[in-house]
Amino acid sequence: MKKAFHKFPLLILAVVLLGYSLAIAAPNDITVLSSSSEEFHFVIHFDGGLDKLNKFIGQDSLLYLSRAVQIGVPYGATARLAAVSGTGQVSISKSSLSVSNQNRIVAAAPLASISESWEMRHRQFVTVVVSPASAGFVFNNVEIEIVFEGARAETGTSLDDDKIFERIFSNSIANWQVCGNWAAAPRIAAKSAFIAAPFSYAADWYKIEINSNSIYSVSFSDLTAAGSLLQSIPAADLFVYYGGGQHVDPLLQNPRPTFDQIAIELEDNNSNGSFDAGDRILFYGESVNRWEYDSAGGSYVKNTYTDKNVYWLAVSSSIPESPLRISTINV
Repeated sequence: MKKAFHKFPLLILAVVLLGYSLAIAAPNDITVLSSSSEEFHFVIHFDGGLDKLNKFIGQDSLLYLSRAVQIGVPYGATARLAAVSGTGQVSISKSSLSVSNQNRIVAAAPLASISESWEMRHRQFVTVVVSPASAGFVFNNVEIEIVFEGARAETGTSLDDDKIFERIFSNSIANWQVCGNWAAAPRIAAKSAFIAAPFSYAADWYKIEINSNSIYSVSFSDLTAAGSLLQSIPAADLFVYYGGGQHVDPLLQNPRPTFDQIAIELEDNNSNGSFDAGDRILFYGESVNRWEYDSAGGSYVKNTYTDKNVYWLAVSSSIPESPLRISTINV
């Protein structure tokens, strides 16, 4: 068992990491025929070659050749493929492929398909995958019309002077010249309940790190040895809180983990109503890697970032809720 006690000002740091690995069509590969909040009509040019295509081998051992086009969608709308056609069909020159791919059969993939929508910087996008090669031929040009259904774009503002993402989107989103002026998704305001979160109250907070499912003990001597307590404190001023130990969803519009008080057992050896020499706190702590159960059955939860879970011991007379204690029942 490993325990660590740290008394410090609360510091909150939020980091969202987003990454994309699929190569996308550059603006000079595309001719825009029309672009509005209702549709996007464009032609993507391949010039009969394979050098502008992503190449990968499927589980069926076929060679897939495609190109991705990122498109902005009005927030809340659905993008639908209205029309697609290819022109300028020429024979595939496999000499431009690597030696290992020259003898593979090119997969007969749909000429165009649309991904599920995804969000970045409070804006909604889809990826159109274009596959111009099939059966020994490749199209020089593919014309595609996408329509937006279910919501209408409203005029908005730029990305809050976020010049870095302005440049990224202008170089990667095919209809950014138009969709960059649409309103972003509504920002989710901080919930009022956060104002009354436990860390808002005047208290001494002690961080307790654990690494397995077990009953844990924190004694008065543990805290005095850490230089935290110099005198006895009222037993009613002891609280333990827990945030669940699970991953935090990177999408800010999704619910945050709740920070709840848990019940503890306070062993008051001299029954004087204070936490002092010879006394200890007992509580059940959960590992971040554990089985969880509900009405549908059990599932194993694994935290990929840490093997330590964190509980917080608070010493305070200003927290308005009553301290929770483990109760005894007859079974």
